[in-house]
Amino acid sequence: MVFTTTNGGANWLWHHVPDGKTCLSAIHVSPARIYVGADSGWLYQTADTGRTWGAAKISTWPIKTLFRWRGPITSFDRRFALTPFSILTENPMPVAAWLEQMLAGFQGLGSESSDAEYCLDGDAGFIVGVQGDLRAAPTILRKRSSDTGWTQIPSGTSRDGAFLGVSAPCATTVYVCGTGGMLMKSIDTGDSWSAAVIPTKQTLNAIYFFNERRGFAVGDSGTIFFTANGGVTGVSHPDNTIPEDFALCQNYPNPFNPSTTISFRLSTSAFVSLKIFDRLGREIATLLERDFPQGVHQTGWKAGAFASGTYFCRFNAGSFSEVKRLVLLK
Repeated sequence: MVFTTTNGGANWLWHHVPDGKTCLSAIHVSPARIYVGADSGWLYQTADTGRTWGAAKISTWPIKTLFRWRGPITSFDRRFALTPFSILTENPMPVAAWLEQMLAGFQGLGSESSDAEYCLDGDAGFIVGVQGDLRAAPTILRKRSSDTGWTQIPSGTSRDGAFLGVSAPCATTVYVCGTGGMLMKSIDTGDSWSAAVIPTKQTLNAIYFFNERRGFAVGDSGTIFFTANGGVTGVSHPDNTIPEDFALCQNYPNPFNPSTTISFRLSTSAFVSLKIFDRLGREIATLLERDFPQGVHQTGWKAGAFASGTYFCRFNAGSFSEVKRLVLLK
């Protein structure tokens, strides 16, 4: 089924797609025209907001994502369909047809693509997924308007896993998310990437940014993250529970490289001191020294300037004190 709304989501109408296929993706092409991608390579189209549908089998694989060109050349309005192993380009002239191209980056055993998007007002497109030839390697492909095909670019992480979602809200800023709480950001159209500090190991299945700074990521077990600053200070679950005690939580991730998140609980308001020490007991960083209200709080430690090894975080709140061990691995 496909649901549509004309009043911002206050009310929804459902539309039955023929043949009982499993719908996997959708794109709103024009006010009344909708494309829906389904399993087994079926594409459904409606030009009257779902009252009637046309169907075409354009691939042998599921249509995982439908996306469109969002570059500065407005006359170049082309649609694309992504399967686990190929990308299809709509060629409307002289007769509507979809041209399929295999993706070399996702042809090995255990490899498949997950999501794709073109940059808003830019000329680069991105496809994310996993390359499984030797291990589960998070993979990013990029194509600029001057390129003849999709080529793999460095992903900015050495972790095993898969990228599952991508959002490109402007010409140069791109976000990708995936398994194990992975969330990466690029501000130079994918030439380099940095990891956002997120306190979760849950798989992040999808990501959407309104602009360079404001966006959401959603994942398993009801996980929802929001940031209003592009992930500079991290994003977190809202926590409205009142802690029963003072406590320093174990940092995440741990081991880490180069950033980690440190959380703590306060049963009452208190002056908090959060400092980092090396194995010889020397103070090397002061993360916090100020008053905090009752509740759960967090901060991050960017340790890129420090050597690999074991460090200690000391948490003081009033007369309470606690220490946790942190491991930096480069």
